[in-house]
Amino acid sequence: MQKIVRSGVLVSMLLLILISGNVFAQETAEDYFDIAFDAEDLDAQIFNYTKAITLDPDFEDAYFNRGFAYFEQGKFELAIADFEEVLRLNPTDGVSYYNIGLAHYRLGNDVEAIEAYELSIQYDPDYARPHNNIGFIYDDAGFDEESLSYYDRAIELDPEYTLARSNRAGALIDLGLYAEALPDLEIILAANPQDLTALDNSGLAYYYLGDYETSISFYDISLELDPEYAPTWNNRGLSYKQLEQYDQAIADYSKAIELDPDYALAYSNRGIVYDELGDVDAALADYNRAIEIDSTFYRAYNNRGLVYEVQGQIELALADYATALEINPNYAFAHSNRGLLYFRDGDYDAAMPEFNRAIEIDPNFVDAYYNRGLTFFELANYDAALDNFNQVLTLDPNYVDAYYDLGDTYFELGLNELALKAYCQYEALDGPPQSRVTNQISALGDCE
Repeated sequence: MQKIVRSGVLVSMLLLILISGNVFAQETAEDYFDIAFDAEDLDAQIFNYTKAITLDPDFEDAYFNRGFAYFEQGKFELAIADFEEVLRLNPTDGVSYYNIGLAHYRLGNDVEAIEAYELSIQYDPDYARPHNNIGFIYDDAGFDEESLSYYDRAIELDPEYTLARSNRAGALIDLGLYAEALPDLEIILAANPQDLTALDNSGLAYYYLGDYETSISFYDISLELDPEYAPTWNNRGLSYKQLEQYDQAIADYSKAIELDPDYALAYSNRGIVYDELGDVDAALADYNRAIEIDSTFYRAYNNRGLVYEVQGQIELALADYATALEINPNYAFAHSNRGLLYFRDGDYDAAMPEFNRAIEIDPNFVDAYYNRGLTFFELANYDAALDNFNQVLTLDPNYVDAYYDLGDTYFELGLNELALKAYCQYEALDGPPQSRVTNQISALGDCE
């Protein structure tokens, strides 16, 4: 967040003036104020503003500027005290309330910061920055929806306030409203094509919209401007991975790790690519390193558990899933993966609660519905299996395997026409060749 300096009171300092007892014999508060105003050194500023205040305890501008100098030194309590003195002299000064809000925010006092920003708005309702900063506090605390109204108001007051637009775009991305974030990002980049945050967030928005080539094009520009920023390399790697350009993805993750050797997420992401390429040893090494860096990285435990499953080390896999869920009990993927492990072991009673919990956490978790459908099928609860496979196809009409299992379920229920339709849809979507599908279609009739 940006600090506000009262117009005409604080300007960029150009000359450092050292004050000593035998340089100038200043006699008035205004003289000391002028010396402080011209000084570059913060200690010199504070010394001379204090002299001015000693001579004139009601010198409002001296309190204000000394408060700003204290803020710059990180002495936020002293800054707050000085801005409160300004308010003693001028109780409706919205900028001082704003600066108190800034200081409280830097102290970690979010509630007090919001209260100060609200007072700033009360006395200066057309001041955009406190609206933005309240939004940022809510945003930072994970209350993205609450933050949007404040960002909206800040932008309404100042349409050229790019920081508010950047923050609003970030909140929209966090809410999964990727297309809605793009107009703000386009406005920012039209004003400043080299805005790195807007470039990176554009890359992220297009990534989640599935336009990986466009995503990469924004990351390319960002990396040309700042090739030392590891997260951009990591994020471009994600887009390359989605395009199945695995060598380029690994190169990008490796560059991110080179720039930041403790970048746990980049290790984990590289491990995922190695895993997909079948190099389980390299994947395991990366997951181990990610966990070594961050012992609370529950996604890395989950991913390592998948590798252990491939290696047949079931107890280690279960231990990793358990650790992931101990760290984050609401991690749906770990519940689903543990359920799938139980399913493969034939322990359907243990698998079912895991899939149930995964769906409870994420009602749109397609794979969890599919796996629960398989479990119901194995338990001969065909009606429940049917419900789950149909839910899969409601969420993802192109989930090809669900048509195969839907066909089998209809067949078990004696609904042969529906079974044939499902098998035919499986073939129409170019599902992997299955002799059972071919035989069932031959037995039940022909696809139209």
